[in-house]
Amino acid sequence: MTATLELPTRVRTRIAAQRRLADARENELFDRSVGIDAAGKTFPGDMTVVGGDSGVGHLYVGEPIRVTRWWLRELPERLDGFTFVDIGSGKGRPLFAAAESGKGFGRIVGVEYGRELHEVALANIESYSGPRDAEITSVCGDAS
Repeated sequence: MTATLELPTRVRTRIAAQRRLADARENELFDRSVGIDAAGKTFPGDMTVVGGDSGVGHLYVGEPIRVTRWWLRELPERLDGFTFVDIGSGKGRPLFAAAESGKGFGRIVGVEYGRELHEVALANIESYSGPRDAEITSVCGDAS
């Protein structure tokens, strides 16, 4: 018989809160280091939706850079000539992480249906101070 130990709810809650705080700090450091602003939350109903229905959208909260870096590491070492596409790209943090990944993407494209998020992504592309080995663009529209 195998015994399992389950942490009390209060301990699990505290661990989750500490992870969120650590993610927020890491996101802020990344954003600041490359000159972008991907922080904050935006509800679909607060956006001007282009070519889609805000009723089927999701709350915008920037992808944690920790998670983005993890899945980028899981991709093949070099992807020269491939296009990186982020559907539902919001303000674009994963686009800039892809640019910094050293994977060799030929192009990096974000697709966002919320006009306000897309406009922030465009401003972020302009202010981005990291490596520019690939063209980074944002398209405002419904990816479906």
